[in-house]
Amino acid sequence: MQQEVSISLFLNGAMDRIPRRLSLPWDLLCMELAQPRPYHPELNTPEHPDGAKLATQAISQACYKDGTTRKLENIEFVQSILLDFDNKTTNPVSMITIGQHLQSLGLTAFTYRTYSTSPTLEKFRVLVPLKDRFETYFDNKRNWDLFTEWVLDRLGLNQWRECIDIQGHLKNAASMAFLQCCPDPVNLQCYFIPGEPLIWSVEELNQFTPSPTIQKEMDESCPKDRGDLSWATPFQIDFKTLDLPALLRSQGLWVGHPKETLTGIKWECECPWSDEHTKKGHRQNIAGIIKQQGKWPGFNCFHSHSKSIKDIALLYGPEILASFARPNEKKVAGSLL
Repeated sequence: MQQEVSISLFLNGAMDRIPRRLSLPWDLLCMELAQPRPYHPELNTPEHPDGAKLATQAISQACYKDGTTRKLENIEFVQSILLDFDNKTTNPVSMITIGQHLQSLGLTAFTYRTYSTSPTLEKFRVLVPLKDRFETYFDNKRNWDLFTEWVLDRLGLNQWRECIDIQGHLKNAASMAFLQCCPDPVNLQCYFIPGEPLIWSVEELNQFTPSPTIQKEMDESCPKDRGDLSWATPFQIDFKTLDLPALLRSQGLWVGHPKETLTGIKWECECPWSDEHTKKGHRQNIAGIIKQQGKWPGFNCFHSHSKSIKDIALLYGPEILASFARPNEKKVAGSLL
């Protein structure tokens, strides 16, 4: 696979906050990552027993805006998925098993053992390139959470869910992963798996519904935004009754048929801001609506502007919205999806 893939490199390990973008054809990138980094035992001291590990060069799956540091709000895009198999479970999985599984799906990947691996407990990481960049605001944690859950489902990895550091690593898009380095060189091992990059689309994300158990995990890790709702006061409507599909249709936008899911009713729709999308075409104009009983309708676009129901309301204004919702006789309150 000759597609160029970009990640971030941190030459000075955990103390390095300045990302250096590394963009190479996938095959060459894997060759670069396959080189073991030097081990410096002299950095381990009573005050810093993990000094050698923390000084090891590291990577991040995310690429950051020029001149910024490694923070969620500074992410420009993600072009690969980095999975950390720390195997903190009674049923650990091996790196070879995961490699063979991904190969059976026709996917390319790079796998390597981590600093903490041992002969009795293998710990490793897996880097899977994406065919297209994931570009969205990463301060909207729900977008990234849904994307990572789709990845786990698409890759068939939920059967090994307990082996993966999901909350601490995968769902933190700005997380850092140390490269190959180990006190005992015998434990160093990596594999290149030939195949194709992971293909994803906004359409698939909008149609994806996590299981009830996973949805509950997502809700618990992403509390609803109960911040300042003063913007909603002038609308004087009960947002829980807002017929968002009808509203968008009235504005000449395409809205698909409703689809019953485990988490509510979903519609695909044309995004009102499709002219801002970096990719053009009908399928690239798609956003999503979700309605759950007793809650505000949710609007989500996975493109970089990451618009929400608030943006829809402010775009069309109180007069138009009043035609698609019941009046609100009480002070506006609620939570956004």
